[in-house]
Amino acid sequence: MPIAFKCACGKAYKVPDEAAGRKLKCKECGEPLQVPKKAAKKKPQAAGDPNDIFSMDLGLEEDATPSGLPPRRKKSSDGGKKKKGKKNSAPPPSPKTGLYIGIGVLAVLVIGVGGFFIYQSMNGSGGSSAPEPMVVEYEELKYPNGGFSVKYPKGWEVDANVDKGGSGGIPPFANFDDGTAHISIKHNNEGAAISDMASIPGGGQIIPGEQIEEDPPAKSVHEFMGETVYSLNFKKFEEQPGKELKLPYGTGWLSTFTGKEGFGGTQKAYRLTLTGTRFQYNVICKCPEKKWEQYEPVFMEVIKSISQ
Repeated sequence: MPIAFKCACGKAYKVPDEAAGRKLKCKECGEPLQVPKKAAKKKPQAAGDPNDIFSMDLGLEEDATPSGLPPRRKKSSDGGKKKKGKKNSAPPPSPKTGLYIGIGVLAVLVIGVGGFFIYQSMNGSGGSSAPEPMVVEYEELKYPNGGFSVKYPKGWEVDANVDKGGSGGIPPFANFDDGTAHISIKHNNEGAAISDMASIPGGGQIIPGEQIEEDPPAKSVHEFMGETVYSLNFKKFEEQPGKELKLPYGTGWLSTFTGKEGFGGTQKAYRLTLTGTRFQYNVICKCPEKKWEQYEPVFMEVIKSISQ
Protein backbone atom coordinates (compact mmCIF):
# COMPACT_ATOMS: atom_id res chain seq x y z
CA MET A 1 0.00 0.00 0.00
CA PRO A 2 1.24 3.58 -0.66
CA ILE A 3 2.66 5.66 2.19
CA ALA A 4 0.39 8.58 3.12
CA PHE A 5 1.72 11.55 5.08
CA LYS A 6 1.28 15.31 5.45
CA CYS A 7 3.48 18.36 5.59
CA ALA A 8 3.26 20.70 8.57
CA CYS A 9 1.38 23.12 6.32
CA GLY A 10 -1.33 20.51 5.76
CA LYS A 11 -0.41 19.46 2.19
CA ALA A 12 -1.07 15.69 1.82
CA TYR A 13 1.07 13.27 -0.19
CA LYS A 14 0.91 9.63 -1.22
CA VAL A 15 3.99 7.80 -2.48
CA PRO A 16 4.81 4.10 -3.16
CA ASP A 17 6.38 1.91 -0.45
CA GLU A 18 9.68 1.89 -2.35
CA ALA A 19 10.07 5.64 -1.70
CA ALA A 20 10.31 5.18 2.10
CA GLY A 21 13.09 7.30 3.58
CA ARG A 22 13.59 9.52 0.50
CA LYS A 23 13.59 13.31 0.74
CA LEU A 24 11.45 15.76 -1.18
CA LYS A 25 10.36 19.38 -1.04
CA CYS A 26 6.78 20.38 -0.28
CA LYS A 27 5.11 21.88 -3.34
CA GLU A 28 2.87 24.03 -1.12
CA CYS A 29 5.20 25.73 1.40
CA GLY A 30 8.64 24.71 0.07
CA GLU A 31 9.77 23.08 3.33
CA PRO A 32 11.91 19.89 3.12
CA LEU A 33 10.10 16.63 3.90
CA GLN A 34 11.16 13.03 4.45
CA VAL A 35 8.96 10.10 3.50
CA PRO A 36 8.23 8.02 6.67
CA LYS A 37 9.75 4.56 6.84
CA LYS A 38 7.63 1.46 7.32
CA ALA A 39 8.68 -1.41 9.55
CA ALA A 40 9.77 -4.44 7.53
CA LYS A 41 7.43 -7.40 7.74
CA LYS A 42 8.94 -10.61 9.01
CA LYS A 43 8.69 -13.53 6.64
CA PRO A 44 6.99 -16.61 8.12
CA GLN A 45 9.37 -19.47 8.68
CA ALA A 46 8.64 -22.72 6.92
CA ALA A 47 7.92 -25.81 8.99
CA GLY A 48 10.85 -28.07 9.75
CA ASP A 49 14.47 -27.38 10.47
CA PRO A 50 15.13 -23.82 9.14
CA ASN A 51 18.88 -24.46 9.03
CA ASP A 52 18.63 -27.48 6.72
CA ILE A 53 17.00 -26.42 3.46
CA PHE A 54 17.94 -29.69 1.83
CA SER A 55 16.49 -32.03 4.49
CA MET A 56 14.17 -34.70 3.11
CA ASP A 57 13.03 -38.23 3.99
CA LEU A 58 14.36 -40.56 1.33
CA GLY A 59 12.68 -43.62 2.91
CA LEU A 60 15.91 -45.61 3.08
CA GLU A 61 16.00 -48.67 5.34
CA GLU A 62 18.83 -51.00 6.27
CA ASP A 63 18.79 -54.46 4.66
CA ALA A 64 17.85 -56.90 7.43
CA THR A 65 18.62 -60.01 5.36
CA PRO A 66 21.71 -61.73 6.81
CA SER A 67 24.51 -62.29 4.37
CA GLY A 68 25.27 -65.93 3.57
CA LEU A 69 28.36 -67.63 4.92
CA PRO A 70 31.05 -68.69 2.44
CA PRO A 71 30.87 -72.41 1.44
CA ARG A 72 33.02 -74.81 3.43
CA ARG A 73 36.01 -76.26 1.67
CA LYS A 74 35.87 -80.02 1.04
CA LYS A 75 38.68 -82.20 2.20
CA SER A 76 40.63 -83.92 -0.48
CA SER A 77 40.73 -87.72 -0.66
CA ASP A 78 44.44 -87.79 0.15
CA GLY A 79 43.92 -86.47 3.64
CA GLY A 80 44.60 -82.84 2.78
CA LYS A 81 48.16 -83.43 1.61
CA LYS A 82 49.25 -81.25 -1.26
CA LYS A 83 50.68 -82.97 -4.27
CA LYS A 84 54.17 -82.00 -5.13
CA GLY A 85 54.58 -80.58 -8.55
CA LYS A 86 54.73 -77.34 -10.52
CA LYS A 87 52.75 -74.45 -9.18
CA ASN A 88 49.95 -73.02 -11.32
CA SER A 89 51.02 -69.59 -12.63
CA ALA A 90 49.57 -67.11 -15.15
CA PRO A 91 51.19 -67.12 -18.55
CA PRO A 92 53.59 -64.25 -19.20
CA PRO A 93 52.03 -61.25 -20.98
CA SER A 94 52.28 -61.27 -24.73
CA PRO A 95 54.34 -58.50 -26.35
CA LYS A 96 51.23 -57.49 -28.30
CA THR A 97 49.39 -56.74 -25.01
CA GLY A 98 51.91 -54.03 -24.07
CA LEU A 99 51.67 -52.57 -27.57
CA TYR A 100 47.88 -52.34 -27.37
CA ILE A 101 48.07 -50.63 -23.95
CA GLY A 102 50.56 -48.07 -25.27
CA ILE A 103 48.37 -47.30 -28.29
CA GLY A 104 45.31 -46.84 -26.03
CA VAL A 105 47.12 -44.41 -23.71
CA LEU A 106 48.40 -42.40 -26.69
CA ALA A 107 44.89 -42.23 -28.19
CA VAL A 108 43.44 -40.92 -24.92
CA LEU A 109 46.11 -38.19 -24.74
CA VAL A 110 45.55 -37.14 -28.36
CA ILE A 111 41.76 -36.97 -27.93
CA GLY A 112 42.04 -35.05 -24.64
CA VAL A 113 44.50 -32.44 -25.91
CA GLY A 114 42.68 -32.05 -29.23
CA GLY A 115 39.32 -31.67 -27.48
CA PHE A 116 40.74 -28.99 -25.19
CA PHE A 117 41.97 -26.85 -28.08
CA ILE A 118 38.72 -27.31 -29.98
CA TYR A 119 36.77 -26.15 -26.90
CA GLN A 120 39.06 -23.13 -26.50
CA SER A 121 38.64 -22.14 -30.14
CA MET A 122 34.85 -22.48 -29.98
CA ASN A 123 34.67 -20.22 -26.93
CA GLY A 124 37.01 -17.65 -28.37
CA SER A 125 39.53 -17.89 -25.49
CA GLY A 126 42.18 -19.96 -27.21
CA GLY A 127 43.04 -17.63 -30.07
CA SER A 128 43.98 -13.99 -30.41
CA SER A 129 41.56 -13.26 -33.29
CA ALA A 130 38.37 -11.38 -32.40
CA PRO A 131 34.98 -12.87 -33.36
CA GLU A 132 33.64 -11.78 -36.72
CA PRO A 133 31.14 -8.89 -36.51
CA MET A 134 27.49 -9.72 -37.14
CA VAL A 135 26.00 -8.53 -40.43
CA VAL A 136 22.56 -7.23 -39.47
CA GLU A 137 19.73 -5.56 -41.37
CA TYR A 138 17.20 -3.52 -39.40
CA GLU A 139 13.48 -2.90 -39.53
CA GLU A 140 11.51 -0.21 -37.69
CA LEU A 141 8.67 -0.71 -35.23
CA LYS A 142 6.35 2.28 -34.66
CA TYR A 143 3.39 2.87 -32.37
CA PRO A 144 0.70 4.82 -34.26
CA ASN A 145 -0.76 6.18 -31.01
CA GLY A 146 2.53 7.51 -29.63
CA GLY A 147 4.89 5.92 -27.16
CA PHE A 148 8.11 5.18 -29.03
CA SER A 149 9.60 3.91 -32.27
CA VAL A 150 12.70 1.69 -32.49
CA LYS A 151 14.85 -0.16 -35.02
CA TYR A 152 15.33 -3.90 -34.44
CA PRO A 153 17.31 -6.67 -36.20
CA LYS A 154 15.49 -8.12 -39.18
CA GLY A 155 14.44 -11.74 -38.68
CA TRP A 156 14.26 -11.60 -34.87
CA GLU A 157 11.06 -12.75 -33.19
CA VAL A 158 8.88 -9.77 -32.20
CA ASP A 159 6.35 -9.49 -29.36
CA ALA A 160 4.68 -6.05 -29.13
CA ASN A 161 1.24 -4.52 -28.49
CA VAL A 162 1.35 -2.16 -31.46
CA ASP A 163 -2.46 -2.13 -31.94
CA LYS A 164 -3.32 -1.11 -28.35
CA GLY A 165 -0.14 0.31 -26.86
CA GLY A 166 -0.06 4.06 -26.30
CA SER A 167 -3.83 4.59 -26.21
CA GLY A 168 -6.27 4.52 -23.33
CA GLY A 169 -3.49 4.64 -20.77
CA ILE A 170 -2.05 1.32 -22.00
CA PRO A 171 1.73 1.73 -22.27
CA PRO A 172 3.43 0.19 -25.31
CA PHE A 173 6.07 -2.52 -24.95
CA ALA A 174 8.31 -4.49 -27.29
CA ASN A 175 10.41 -7.68 -27.04
CA PHE A 176 12.91 -8.92 -29.64
CA ASP A 177 14.64 -12.33 -29.51
CA ASP A 178 16.85 -14.43 -31.78
CA GLY A 179 17.23 -17.45 -29.47
CA THR A 180 20.55 -16.23 -28.03
CA ALA A 181 20.11 -12.53 -27.33
CA HIS A 182 17.06 -10.68 -26.01
CA ILE A 183 15.97 -7.00 -26.13
CA SER A 184 13.03 -5.65 -24.12
CA ILE A 185 11.48 -2.19 -23.79
CA LYS A 186 8.89 -2.03 -21.02
CA HIS A 187 6.96 0.59 -19.05
CA ASN A 188 7.21 0.62 -15.24
CA ASN A 189 4.71 2.28 -12.88
CA GLU A 190 7.01 2.35 -9.85
CA GLY A 191 9.77 3.98 -11.84
CA ALA A 192 7.35 6.60 -13.13
CA ALA A 193 6.36 7.51 -9.56
CA ILE A 194 10.00 7.86 -8.51
CA SER A 195 10.62 9.96 -11.63
CA ASP A 196 7.90 12.40 -10.52
CA MET A 197 9.47 12.66 -7.05
CA ALA A 198 12.95 13.10 -8.47
CA SER A 199 11.74 16.09 -10.48
CA ILE A 200 10.90 17.95 -7.22
CA PRO A 201 13.88 20.11 -6.12
CA GLY A 202 15.65 18.95 -2.97
CA GLY A 203 14.98 20.60 0.38
CA GLY A 204 17.21 22.99 2.28
CA GLN A 205 17.90 26.69 2.31
CA ILE A 206 19.18 28.14 -0.97
CA ILE A 207 22.07 30.58 -0.52
CA PRO A 208 21.89 33.56 -2.93
CA GLY A 209 24.37 33.10 -5.77
CA GLU A 210 24.79 29.35 -5.12
CA GLN A 211 23.82 26.96 -7.91
CA ILE A 212 22.54 23.56 -6.82
CA GLU A 213 23.25 20.66 -9.18
CA GLU A 214 20.42 18.13 -9.36
CA ASP A 215 20.83 14.59 -10.73
CA PRO A 216 18.84 13.86 -13.89
CA PRO A 217 15.49 12.16 -13.09
CA ALA A 218 16.56 9.18 -15.23
CA LYS A 219 19.57 8.55 -12.96
CA SER A 220 17.44 8.46 -9.78
CA VAL A 221 14.98 6.03 -11.37
CA HIS A 222 17.84 3.95 -12.79
CA GLU A 223 19.52 3.51 -9.41
CA PHE A 224 16.18 2.80 -7.70
CA MET A 225 15.27 0.05 -10.19
CA GLY A 226 18.74 -1.49 -9.92
CA GLU A 227 18.52 -1.77 -6.13
CA THR A 228 14.91 -2.95 -5.89
CA VAL A 229 14.34 -5.04 -9.04
CA TYR A 230 17.34 -6.15 -11.06
CA SER A 231 19.59 -7.00 -8.10
CA LEU A 232 16.86 -9.51 -7.11
CA ASN A 233 16.09 -10.84 -10.60
CA PHE A 234 19.74 -11.66 -11.32
CA LYS A 235 22.06 -13.75 -9.15
CA LYS A 236 25.57 -12.32 -8.59
CA PHE A 237 24.33 -8.98 -9.97
CA GLU A 238 27.26 -6.63 -10.64
CA GLU A 239 26.71 -3.29 -12.35
CA GLN A 240 29.20 -0.72 -13.59
CA PRO A 241 28.67 3.03 -12.92
CA GLY A 242 26.21 4.50 -15.41
CA LYS A 243 26.41 7.52 -17.67
CA GLU A 244 24.05 10.02 -19.25
CA LEU A 245 23.02 9.20 -22.82
CA LYS A 246 21.20 11.58 -25.17
CA LEU A 247 18.83 9.85 -27.59
CA PRO A 248 16.14 10.97 -30.06
CA TYR A 249 13.62 9.96 -27.34
CA GLY A 250 15.33 12.20 -24.74
CA THR A 251 18.04 12.01 -22.11
CA GLY A 252 18.47 8.60 -20.48
CA TRP A 253 20.86 6.81 -18.11
CA LEU A 254 22.87 3.80 -19.39
CA SER A 255 24.93 1.15 -17.58
CA THR A 256 26.25 -2.39 -18.14
CA PHE A 257 25.85 -5.31 -15.73
CA THR A 258 26.47 -9.04 -15.43
CA GLY A 259 24.39 -11.66 -13.62
CA LYS A 260 22.79 -15.08 -13.81
CA GLU A 261 19.15 -15.96 -14.43
CA GLY A 262 17.91 -19.30 -13.10
CA PHE A 263 20.33 -22.12 -13.85
CA GLY A 264 21.79 -20.50 -16.97
CA GLY A 265 25.24 -19.07 -17.47
CA THR A 266 26.40 -15.51 -16.88
CA GLN A 267 24.58 -12.85 -18.90
CA LYS A 268 25.96 -9.43 -19.83
CA ALA A 269 23.59 -6.60 -20.61
CA TYR A 270 22.98 -2.94 -21.31
CA ARG A 271 20.41 -1.38 -18.96
CA LEU A 272 18.84 1.91 -20.07
CA THR A 273 16.32 4.08 -18.20
CA LEU A 274 14.22 6.61 -20.14
CA THR A 275 11.88 9.12 -18.50
CA GLY A 276 9.31 11.19 -20.35
CA THR A 277 6.09 13.15 -19.94
CA ARG A 278 3.83 10.11 -20.53
CA PHE A 279 5.71 6.89 -19.80
CA GLN A 280 8.91 5.72 -18.11
CA TYR A 281 10.73 2.86 -19.86
CA ASN A 282 13.29 0.26 -18.81
CA VAL A 283 15.37 -1.12 -21.70
CA ILE A 284 17.36 -4.37 -21.33
CA CYS A 285 19.68 -5.76 -24.05
CA LYS A 286 21.24 -9.03 -22.86
CA CYS A 287 23.16 -12.04 -24.20
CA PRO A 288 25.58 -14.70 -22.87
CA GLU A 289 28.74 -12.98 -21.63
CA LYS A 290 30.95 -14.88 -24.10
CA LYS A 291 28.82 -13.51 -26.98
CA TRP A 292 28.97 -9.87 -25.82
CA GLU A 293 31.55 -8.69 -28.40
CA GLN A 294 29.31 -9.92 -31.23
CA TYR A 295 26.02 -8.52 -29.95
CA GLU A 296 27.17 -5.25 -28.32
CA PRO A 297 27.20 -3.24 -31.60
CA VAL A 298 23.68 -4.53 -32.39
CA PHE A 299 22.42 -3.53 -28.94
CA MET A 300 23.88 -0.02 -29.24
CA GLU A 301 22.34 0.45 -32.69
CA VAL A 302 18.91 -0.43 -31.28
CA ILE A 303 19.34 1.83 -28.23
CA LYS A 304 20.41 4.85 -30.29
CA SER A 305 17.35 4.48 -32.54
CA ILE A 306 14.72 4.84 -29.76
CA SER A 307 12.64 7.96 -30.36
CA GLN A 308 9.25 9.33 -29.38
